[in-house]
Amino acid sequence: MGKCPNEFGIYDSMVTLIMPSHLFKKNGGIYVEKSMCDIDLCLVDEIKFLWENGVVTTGSCCGHGINQGMINVTESSVDLMFKLGYELLNVPKGCCENSFIPKTKHLI
Repeated sequence: MGKCPNEFGIYDSMVTLIMPSHLFKKNGGIYVEKSMCDIDLCLVDEIKFLWENGVVTTGSCCGHGINQGMINVTESSVDLMFKLGYELLNVPKGCCENSFIPKTKHLI
């Protein structure tokens, strides 16, 4: 993994995206009032791809070239993530069970 432009605790390289309608509770998602979210620069294109394919994400982190990155999704999106070729991230029970390994490689 190369050097990530997003260091832990420094958010200058994050990108703010407007969330698509399927992420809102009234449309089957989980969000009620939040309409935008910050995404690590490394994951922006991948998150957009997932949203375009109907995945309901609940959080993500690129790992910053230090830790394994993750993309968290709702239970309703788990099967879709598998169909899109994603691998489940092995996390302790009770902690983000619906976390997947991003396909995106870190920016150098």
